[in-house]
Amino acid sequence: MSHGWIRPALVYLIIAVSGCASSAEIREQQSKKNKQVDTQVQLAVEYMSRKKWEYAREKAERALELDSDSSAANNVMGLLLWKLRKPDEAEGFFQKAVEVRPDDAEAQNNFGVFLCEQNKVDEALEHFIKAASNPLYKTPERANLNAGLCLMKKPDIDRAEKFLRTAIKQQPKLSQALLKLAEISVAKGHLLSARAFIQRYFQSHRDTPEALALGVKIEKTLGGRDAEASYRLRLRGKFPESAEAARMQ
Repeated sequence: MSHGWIRPALVYLIIAVSGCASSAEIREQQSKKNKQVDTQVQLAVEYMSRKKWEYAREKAERALELDSDSSAANNVMGLLLWKLRKPDEAEGFFQKAVEVRPDDAEAQNNFGVFLCEQNKVDEALEHFIKAASNPLYKTPERANLNAGLCLMKKPDIDRAEKFLRTAIKQQPKLSQALLKLAEISVAKGHLLSARAFIQRYFQSHRDTPEALALGVKIEKTLGGRDAEASYRLRLRGKFPESAEAARMQ
């Protein structure tokens, strides 16, 4: 699965200050450290997006040096180590990220995606639910989508469907959820629902071989000859070298 949408949330932590510093001085020191951590985390994310792994690691390590209890710093290090195929090391950083800030919904969601990839579906689900239930999380549909996709690995189709339907209530144009719900509807023999989901998908999203092939399957079963022919034509015209087009021969 793709992880391009993942970006660690900024955090604001209280730092311990010894001596007789004034409240104003404490706040100033705290603000300075927060900004330094945030800068290093954002630089790490930027380098990761450009696949400059050594630079990304340098920035993530610097963020942790500044504040080893920063949820964002631990989260970004977890993401980096995951990208570098070091899951055992990554898991510890993800775990700390959610322990120091259980309300960090992005970290909860990221940890869930990581655990799902490790086939720890039940553990992953706990983190997706925590993320999705956080009222301050701006994109709860991501966590619900991920929960649904992860449950398909068991597979637990009925429960997956519930999460996916919640996701499209929160974001009606969510492409992955619409396609997966169309697939689930086909599997359950709910073909009119499948048609509705695939039509909703094509109203807002570009053609893909997978989506067009699913459209062909749905319309062929329903006997919608014109729609089936249209999907076949688009599939062969736009993606003649695809495996899906080859199967239509």
